[in-house]
Amino acid sequence: MKFRTLVFVSVLLAAFSCGTSKQASMSTADEQSVPLTETYSGVIPCADCDGIQFTLNLSYDFTYKSSMQYMGKSADAFVSAGTYKIQDGIIALQDVSAGMKYFKKQQNNLLLLDMERKEISGALAPMYVLKPKQENVEGTIHQLKIKHAQQGNDFFAMGQEPSWSLTLNFEEQFRFSSISGINLNTPAVDQESLLQSKKMRYQTTTDAGALEIEISDEACQDAMSGQLFDFSVAVKAKESSTDAYSTFHGCGTFTYDLKLHDIWVLEALEGEAIEASSFTRGLPQLEIFVEEQRFGGHDGCNMLVGNIITKGNTISFKDAVSTKMACQNNTKSDLYREAINDKTFTFQLKNYRLILTADGLQKLRFRKFD
Repeated sequence: MKFRTLVFVSVLLAAFSCGTSKQASMSTADEQSVPLTETYSGVIPCADCDGIQFTLNLSYDFTYKSSMQYMGKSADAFVSAGTYKIQDGIIALQDVSAGMKYFKKQQNNLLLLDMERKEISGALAPMYVLKPKQENVEGTIHQLKIKHAQQGNDFFAMGQEPSWSLTLNFEEQFRFSSISGINLNTPAVDQESLLQSKKMRYQTTTDAGALEIEISDEACQDAMSGQLFDFSVAVKAKESSTDAYSTFHGCGTFTYDLKLHDIWVLEALEGEAIEASSFTRGLPQLEIFVEEQRFGGHDGCNMLVGNIITKGNTISFKDAVSTKMACQNNTKSDLYREAINDKTFTFQLKNYRLILTADGLQKLRFRKFD
């Protein structure tokens, strides 16, 4: 009886020892998996919609929150939450049986993998890349652009030695302020197109003084914050009580034109009116996400997504990727896609219309989606 008891105890201890060893091994493996603390976003191809706006937030405690919006079908987003784990470099969302389940880090981006944990290949591969979502951190260039845009400014600049700031609202007024004591509010002047010159010069006067502003299209690093701006700026300012100008040097950038942020429907291409019957899915739609500097929509047949760069009254369309559905009468869709991708335009917003011109000619005209 004692022998049986000893055997039982030995087996129990052995099992407990194995279990403890296994648990310690699992704990070590878990400790080697460093959690991610980032939010990623992108537009994923969709068979029956304009694309899936997908956002994934990964937290330090191995929890996640995701959001899916089916563009062109519903404004509502489907939100889910749970836990994730990292094994062999693969991020796996738990309690997800299909769809967006597996991911892999690739430099700063996140790749969406298929259900076999393999990278998606082919022409649509770039559409399965999720990029870090820009956070609205106070003081960053991104947030400053949004802040000044909300205040109605089209351009802002700053400099040091002495400290100064400049804001340009091309519909109302220019404001200049310096710690040296020069503070001016002057009438606005017409905005020049960035396509016309690498240097933009503005002169404006008021009873209180005068400003001469030169904006050069060259990168500029702010000496105080270290942030990189799009333009270098030189300002000559004087109050009416003095004859001599004081010169200030610094950096600046154009803000986002928040009025662009909308859904636009194509009306005319290369100066000719466009009919919905020329497209399988109806008139092409362009959805512009200004703060994220990207666009979506469709070309009348296939989903079309890409990036934008906005500077002042210009907009550039970059890195466009489309689905590859076969559609009848696809010629107009091809023309639209060719007309917009890798092109830069001067834009004008007027009477609920978005007008894109290049070389002095109207290339595309859209109307605001009702």
